[in-house]
Amino acid sequence: MLPRQDWKLESVLRLFMILFLGLATVGLASNLADRLAGGEPDEARQALVGLIGTMVFQVVALGAVGWFVRENRTTWGEAFGLREDRLAWLALVAVAATVAVFPISLALMWVSQKVMMWLSLEVVAQPTVRALEAVNSIGQKLLFGAMAVLLAPVVEEVVFRGILYPTIKGLGYRRAALWLTAFVFALTHANAVTFLSLVFLAVLLTLLYEQTGSLWAPIGAHGLFNLANFTWLLLGR
Repeated sequence: MLPRQDWKLESVLRLFMILFLGLATVGLASNLADRLAGGEPDEARQALVGLIGTMVFQVVALGAVGWFVRENRTTWGEAFGLREDRLAWLALVAVAATVAVFPISLALMWVSQKVMMWLSLEVVAQPTVRALEAVNSIGQKLLFGAMAVLLAPVVEEVVFRGILYPTIKGLGYRRAALWLTAFVFALTHANAVTFLSLVFLAVLLTLLYEQTGSLWAPIGAHGLFNLANFTWLLLGR
């Protein structure tokens, strides 16, 4: 059972408005910084500017969630089941889920690529993948990895599984909550090849949250999934 399902609807709407405005602001700031750098914007510079913008947005998002938690008169631990008494068991659950989901994810991406090629559609890599391929230094690649493995899973799981899913479910739309959050999660990654794979991942992460009652499980599985993909890309796959 989820730890919290009675979020104030007004504060949920305000939170997503803040996130939307933050995303737009960071996008504009990144574009401005890229222009002020002068010269032709090569792929490596665009990737670095995009990375910095994404990290800034994720930090802003965490701050917004902190406000949201206080607004609802609770704590992070109570709100998302972030207790420390079951960390070892939750870590094992996260590892098992990642081992199960990663090969299925690769298979779904392979099927998506084949279908798109059959339909004569252009197969384009995910924006973050193209950015990772564009940077050359080890430091920048490790920065990408840290963001993907440590920061992004926390932000995305808190927003999608911790807040959006229980809010829709609490309104009486259990199945819609599961599938709508999964589709929105996949859409935010802006890539047709990975869409089915990410929908599958999102459904699994939601079920992990439901079964464990703690956001640690989906955060761990999400981080390990991103780590597996990051390693896969570094190996040239």
